[in-house]
Amino acid sequence: MIQLDILLFGQPVPLYLQQWITPGLTLWMEFAYLHFYYLLPIGSLFYFYWQGQHRTFLHLRKALIYALTGGFCFYFILPVVGPVTYIPDQFVVPLPANHEILYDAVNSFRYLYDCFPSLHTAIPWLTLIVTWSRHPWPIKSILLFMALSITFSTLYLRYHYGADVIAGFLWAVLIAQWVKHQPSDQQDRLVSTVKLT
Repeated sequence: MIQLDILLFGQPVPLYLQQWITPGLTLWMEFAYLHFYYLLPIGSLFYFYWQGQHRTFLHLRKALIYALTGGFCFYFILPVVGPVTYIPDQFVVPLPANHEILYDAVNSFRYLYDCFPSLHTAIPWLTLIVTWSRHPWPIKSILLFMALSITFSTLYLRYHYGADVIAGFLWAVLIAQWVKHQPSDQQDRLVSTVKLT
């Protein structure tokens, strides 16, 4: 992945971001990485179910399941160690560690080779793509800001390479298109099942 980042960007993208490191930005990036990643898809699922928009709920649920399952399969087929672990000596500016205990807890649940594609990029963008037409503009703006924050945080916090982020975005687009073109009769049966429960 390092070679691919060098080919595409000249060096691994997280190395470029060292010049922007500040305690405040690091705190924001930690918040986005840890909270928006879950809030965006789960909050969207709850919202559409609560609103009775069962077709959108089912599309999003199916898309998330496929994206996560496929992404985890990629981790085993193409294992990639993130920059924070693989090239720590190349970072000359340390990240201010405001929450070392939290980092240790989060990292204890991580699979070491969980970089390609970046699911922290794929899941928010997939949620955004699948539900975009269902939101008014103020909500779209908030969701877009959340997705951009999560994507940037994966690079800023040194968890992913630029190529991982691009692959995550492309994975989201691919899954969204695939779910969109599913046969409608199967979807109608699922919608009627959800309405009955």
